[in-house]
Amino acid sequence: MMNAKCLKSALAVFILSVTCLAGKANAGLIVGELYTDASGSAWEYVGSFDLAAGPNWREVNQSTEHKPYNGIEAAELLFGELAPGGEYALSSNVFQTGETYEVNHMAWYDGIISYIHEKSESLAADKYNDGRYYNEGDFSAYISDRGVLGENINHVFKTASVPEPATLVLLTLTLTGLAFRRFKYR
Repeated sequence: MMNAKCLKSALAVFILSVTCLAGKANAGLIVGELYTDASGSAWEYVGSFDLAAGPNWREVNQSTEHKPYNGIEAAELLFGELAPGGEYALSSNVFQTGETYEVNHMAWYDGIISYIHEKSESLAADKYNDGRYYNEGDFSAYISDRGVLGENINHVFKTASVPEPATLVLLTLTLTGLAFRRFKYR
């Protein structure tokens, strides 16, 4: 039978390790390619696209296949539509080795008679709703106009479900209570 000193030491180590795990789960950063923002929404990194990798602006104005896209529309075009309840989010943050992407809900846009802007991921890209990148006030997050390949990258995330850290803590406390109860009656 374990003596009380060993049992207390083992229990202390166990509780400290569970506390550390729960703290990491609540820190916002999740191992792998997941990110949880301050509001509690979990985002899974899907990939990225370059502003300048889209169709040439002349093609957009001559073809009904192409149109100016906001960031969310470009993500749906390139990565497919999500199942009901899922949503995309974008981040225009520049990736630094060793750092994690953060969802800032912004995207890089090129504007007609304008320059490259960082704006909301879901802005109305086609000011006059004519399907063209032609009028002042039209923007696109996926068009070859002024952008230089590799300079304006839009990072795409989708909603992800992450288990609650509280579930892990409750399970651990329950098991600890059962263990104490068992040792008490021996």
